Amino acid sequence: MLELPRNSELILGSGSPRRLELLKQLKIPFRIEVSDLDEKYPSDLPNEEIPGFLAELKATHLLERVSPNDILITCDTLVFNHSEVLGKPRDKDQAIEMLMSLSCKEHRVITAITMTYMNTMHTKSDCTTVFFEEIKEKEAVWYVDNFEVLDKAGAYGVQDWIGLCKVNKIIGSYYNIMGLPMHLLYKMLQKV
Repeated sequence: MLELPRNSELILGSGSPRRLELLKQLKIPFRIEVSDLDEKYPSDLPNEEIPGFLAELKATHLLERVSPNDILITCDTLVFNHSEVLGKPRDKDQAIEMLMSLSCKEHRVITAITMTYMNTMHTKSDCTTVFFEEIKEKEAVWYVDNFEVLDKAGAYGVQDWIGLCKVNKIIGSYYNIMGLPMHLLYKMLQKV
């Protein structure tokens, strides 16, 4: 349904298996380039701007590996528990802490997409509000022990057990929580 410009290759600048699976569903050939960038941002940056800043930083870091004709997609997803920024947990203990801090609360997930094509960079963000039921500590420990959580912002994947059993309401895009708001990406690709 979507056709890329001639002589252009779509490149996903992410090693996320979830983003990979979502992008495959567009039925457009693409390749992956993974950045080994240390994801740091200025401490005075407003929370809502952090994902966009990091997505653009990743794009800038990968530009030397792609041609100007290529369409490079980079993303960043963060969880915001009120004013606290929850990125990827450094270890299982921090993952459990994060999950317990989200218990019986709502939080926001913001994903930014940066698309670079013909020496221009465009960034768009999407925000989803997620409502969690109570997570007991033994459930958090079991979840962290049985699922891959260290590569996920907020230490959870909405597509697995915690999403099935503890998320009782979502306002916004489900795919945004997975790390790639597909409706937004599709609109951005249509404009190329």
